[in-house]
This record gives sequence, structure tokens and C-alpha cells, in this order.
Amino acid sequence: MMGLEGRQRLRQMEAAGVKTGIRTALVGLVLLGAGCTVFVPKETLYLESAQDEATKEDVEKRLGSPAMIGTGPDGERVWVYQVRYQQPGNYLASPGMWCDEYVLTFDDKAILRRWTQSPIFTAASSSRTIVCRAGRTGSRENGRRHTGGVP
Repeated sequence: MMGLEGRQRLRQMEAAGVKTGIRTALVGLVLLGAGCTVFVPKETLYLESAQDEATKEDVEKRLGSPAMIGTGPDGERVWVYQVRYQQPGNYLASPGMWCDEYVLTFDDKAILRRWTQSPIFTAASSSRTIVCRAGRTGSRENGRRHTGGVP
């Protein structure tokens, strides 16, 4: 049988194991959170930080010339950027092309006020050509999903 000293030692070992498990879980959560930021496109990171502060000149310096420039329904300036990249296939995902379309809206003082991101995926086996178009359903406005049109 185990004596009092043996039981105390066992409790100490169990407590140390629980503490180690909690520490390991916390480190894992931190690493998981840090790893997820790797998958946020650099354009999205920039636009999140630039909203309500950046001018047209600032945006053009950072993102280059827009693919399209237009005017919204209220007379605001609208710029459209299209970023295309290829997704290689593996056993979890099929190969294909992604097109992220960013629609930026500037006020009359040329300050970035709103932006949306519309990711569009076309599988490699698809015969359709990838075309980015504004106003697609399921775009993300400032990181939140919405289903409305884009100006």
C-alpha cells in the first residue's frame, strides 16, 4: 500500500501534469492565432489600417494603379483592384485560380472611406474563365460578410 508520503507525491505529480497541460494548450492557441494571420492577404491588412485615413495617393503608392476607376451612385470615386493567384492542388483542395477583387470608395476629399473584398475561386477542371466583377454575393466588407451589392 501507498503511504501518506507516496500519496502526497502522487498529488504533486498530478498537479504538475495539469499545469503542464494548461501551459501547452495556451502555447498552442497562441501559435494557432499567429499562424492564421499568415493567411490574411496583404491588401486586406493594409486596407484595414488605411480606412478613414489614407488618401488616393497613399493607396496608389501602396497598391499600385487600380484596374478600374468609376463613380458611385452618390458621386463618390470608386477604385477596383484585382489580385489573382494560383492555388496548387493537394489531397485536401483542388487546384485552381483565385481572384480577390477589392472595391474602394473615396469621399470628396479623396479619403478612403469604405472597401469590400470579394474572393472568387475557379477550379482548374472548370471550363469557365475567371472574371472578377463588383457586386458579387458573399463579399466581405471590412472583414464582415454581407450579401449586398457594391457601388
